[in-house]
Amino acid sequence: MFTDSASNVIFDPLHNSCCDFDEEKNTKLSEFSSILEFMRRVPI
Repeated sequence: MFTDSASNVIFDPLHNSCCDFDEEKNTKLSEFSSILEFMRRVPI
């Protein structure tokens, strides 16, 4: 008998959520300025 194990997976509600890299909304993002610069240059 085949069982689909993927159907039994429970995900956290925060998984697969969008990220907001707006430094005005989240001032702590300034600590990651080099990473943010890279993220703005390289499309995902």
